[in-house]
This record gives sequence, C-alpha cells and structure tokens, in this order.
Amino acid sequence: MKGPIGELLRTTDFLRLWLVGATANAMRWLELLASGLFAWEITHSAIMVTVVVAARQLPQLAFGAFAGAISEAVNRKTIVLLALLVPALVSTSLATLATVGHLALWHVILGNFVSGTMWATEMSTRRRMVGEVAGPQRTVPAIALDSATNAATRMIGPLLGGIVFGWLGMKGAYTATALVQFTGAFVLAGLVHPQTPRRLDLARIPADIAEGLSFAWTRPTILLVYGVTIVTNLRTRAGWVAVYKRAKTPPWQIPSRSTLRRPATARMARCNRPCSHCARVRAWSSGAGSPQSRRYTSRPAATNPSTSEWPGSRSRIEGRLIWA
Repeated sequence: MKGPIGELLRTTDFLRLWLVGATANAMRWLELLASGLFAWEITHSAIMVTVVVAARQLPQLAFGAFAGAISEAVNRKTIVLLALLVPALVSTSLATLATVGHLALWHVILGNFVSGTMWATEMSTRRRMVGEVAGPQRTVPAIALDSATNAATRMIGPLLGGIVFGWLGMKGAYTATALVQFTGAFVLAGLVHPQTPRRLDLARIPADIAEGLSFAWTRPTILLVYGVTIVTNLRTRAGWVAVYKRAKTPPWQIPSRSTLRRPATARMARCNRPCSHCARVRAWSSGAGSPQSRRYTSRPAATNPSTSEWPGSRSRIEGRLIWA
C-alpha cells in the first residue's frame, strides 16, 4: 500500500498501537452487548439493562479528564498496559463465575465499572501515543485511520458479541475478551515509546482541567465538535435498550409497519384446532380475500405448552382471532 497510510502500516510501533486499539475496542463493545443481553435475559427489565450499560460508560465521563491529566505525569505505555491487563483479569474472573454457574448481575455491573474506568484512559493515552509515534508530518492520517477503525469496531464488536453470546453464553464472551486483551498486552510490551513525564501533582489536576475547559470555551470549533459528539453519542446509546429488548425475540414476532397497520394478522397465533375464521384472515393477508365486509378483533390466549418457544425467551406474545 502506497501513500501515508502505507507508510504508517509499515511502521512497527504504529502497527502495534493500531492493532491493539482495534482489537481491544472490539472486545469492549462485545462485552457491552453481552452484558446487556445477560441483564435482559435474567431480569427482563429495561432499567437493569440501562444500569449495566451505564456502569461501563459513566467512568469515561467521571474520570476521563483526570486520566488526561495523569497521563502527563505517568508513563503512557504503562497506563495502556494496565488498561489491557486489568479488564482482562476482570473478564477472566467473570468467565470463571459463569463457567461454575455462580455469575450474578452485580458481578457484571461491578466488572463493567472497573473495566469502564480503565477504558476512560483510551483517548488520553493510546490515542495520543498514536499521534506521537506517527510524527508531526503523519499525525492527521494516523488519527484519521485510528478513528475510522474505532468506528468500525462499534459494528464488529456487537456483531461478534451476539454470535459468541448466542453460541457460548457469557463464559464464551468473557473468555474471548480476556484472551484478546492478554494478547494485546503481550504485543504492546515490545513497544518503544520514550516519554519525559512530569511530577504528578494531584492537587493541580482540577486546575489543569479548568484550564483546558476555559481554552475550549474560547474556540468555537472545539465547542462545535463537543456538541456534535454529545448529540451523536446520546442518539447511539438510546438505541441500545431497544436492541437488547428485541435481541431475544424471534424475527417473526417483531412487528413491522405492515403488521402494525393490520393488527388482526399481527396477533394471529398458531392454533392446533381448525378455525375457519383464522383461515379467512390468512387468506385475506395473502391477498385472496377482502376484509372490508368483516370485522375482526383479537383476544389474548393462554400459552399452549405443547408449542415450542424461542430459545432463551421467557415470554411469548400470543393471540387468538375470534369473530366479532
């Protein structure tokens, strides 16, 4: 590959940082989806799903600015290694609990909080190291490539999370993330990244944060970027609960726009007894009949234990059509 991107990929230190960041972020999104699915599966509560996701995301808001100030005083390579090893140990512990059958929801929430706290160092350490390793002349393409890869992991991670969770459950999801992050720490150990850290003054951290905010307040471009980032992330997070709630629902039970316009057909259940009324509605839904001279209503029907349910689901939406 030619051009700036090709030169970057031929740089060993940049390649290490880029690959470690890509795989680690994919595993983080995998864990986020798997933990949300686990919360929904055992509680069927949208509130608990929100708590699980918030436990992973809130540390970035609470500790992100502090992580940036600390990365100026502590070796950034050490911080990135800890951000890989600590979540890997957490994933190993949760995978062990899931294997022996003792994994509880509070374990997942606590693990998400600890891993999320380490994730808060991502932007201030590894992303900054990417620009430093690339050099002043290649900083823009390096950050662009890393940002595009980070966006791709938001799709790849949840996709892998759904596959692994559906196939192996929580033990498989956490085992996969632990192995990948341990491997990333091993690869990053060979990185050569000289840094001249300054003395860590914890009392000055709030002043450094305030100085950064005051500088950003005087730059309209920075404020615009902040606004776009906040709106985009709020819209993205708002869809997670809906995804979790539908993840355990069979495709044929998810209502579409057409079924919402035809409630009788949407609520029609599989009936073991011959029913001429249901047959008429089926014929109408296939285009063979006309409902204009008929009026149908729906009535909830008791769950038939002889019918098979969707694996992993604890509830079914059933209905039986009657003649009104």
